Amino acid sequence: DVRANTCVRVWTIRQRPHIFNGVSAIGRGGDGHLLLGTLHSELFDWDPHGHSAGLITGEKGDSSMHCGPIWCVYADRASRVWFGTGRGGIGLIDPGRERFRTYRDLPGTRGRGANYVSVLYETPDSRVWIGTEEQGLVVWDRRKGLFTHYQRESGDPQSLSGDHISSIGEDGRGNVWVAAYAYG
Repeated sequence: DVRANTCVRVWTIRQRPHIFNGVSAIGRGGDGHLLLGTLHSELFDWDPHGHSAGLITGEKGDSSMHCGPIWCVYADRASRVWFGTGRGGIGLIDPGRERFRTYRDLPGTRGRGANYVSVLYETPDSRVWIGTEEQGLVVWDRRKGLFTHYQRESGDPQSLSGDHISSIGEDGRGNVWVAAYAYG
């Protein structure tokens, strides 16, 4: 209960009790469900009202996404599930098409791919803002198929303050705000 600042219940999933020891990301899914990403590369659809969790499977029905820990997860307006991982880039599950897709080696700095995705944020214009660990920010314009990369440039006050992106949000005027870990 947020208003009372108390924990109302602690849930366990009998079939997979280890997931609550390794939940690393929580996002809002459809129908009041929560999406739970784990340190074990697993993704669950948790129904808090029915007290049940369904494992969302990856390629070939495999329960592990083979992408490292899942650090962020959300469902977009079309009910597709996006998740950012510790070494596999971005995963996208499209339940309507029964497709699983990964996006790896996004534009990164110094020739390295930006595969450690710490935060994802989608704006109403269908741009996906991708925060990475150590490699700044990538903005993916899905309509045009373009990626724009931003990073900290020493001596440039107009650049990012740091390349460890920890949070992305949008204010009421449509301005996107980016938080860089350890720098502001």
